Amino acid sequence: MCINVIEKDYEYCKVLKDSFTSDLFLLTCFQFERDEDLNTLYLEGKINPSEVSRTFLMSKTVLDQFQQEVYSGPSQYISANALLLEVDLQELNDNEIVDETLAEILFTGSIHGSTNFQGSSETAFHLAKSFCEQIFEDDYKNRNNYCLRTFSPWNTWFMAGPYTFSETLILVAKKTKAIWLLAYSTSD
Repeated sequence: MCINVIEKDYEYCKVLKDSFTSDLFLLTCFQFERDEDLNTLYLEGKINPSEVSRTFLMSKTVLDQFQQEVYSGPSQYISANALLLEVDLQELNDNEIVDETLAEILFTGSIHGSTNFQGSSETAFHLAKSFCEQIFEDDYKNRNNYCLRTFSPWNTWFMAGPYTFSETLILVAKKTKAIWLLAYSTSD
């Protein structure tokens, strides 16, 4: 499977990174080079959460993005290791919930997170909706796009501190062969 980490400069991403207060925060875009590789994550035309978990989340490319600092002499960073063989990913059924979920994460930090976002809930929703339109190319309510979510700490990066709440969102944009991964861990 050939996956590349790509940099995208979207306003939602910049504002979220600047606003989120947790030390453990990651927002990354992965792009598949070949349709065949992305298609391995689908079963009978629908996203297969088990395959996303086993093939994508547990891949070296993804785990390498979760860097952990090692405190033995000079600071060093190592990649995270998987804690589970398979992550319990739940599909958000209604694609309209995707922009609302992203807006909630920006505005309040989701359930247990916290942000320093200074805008209104309407501004957060506008930024989230615009982000969805950009990454899904104005087609984010199409059934070929998926949002998966888990609250499980599925790799060792989530365990790097006194954190009690973890969340991972995976946005799959089939048209652009991209997967956006948003992960964070916070304390109550």
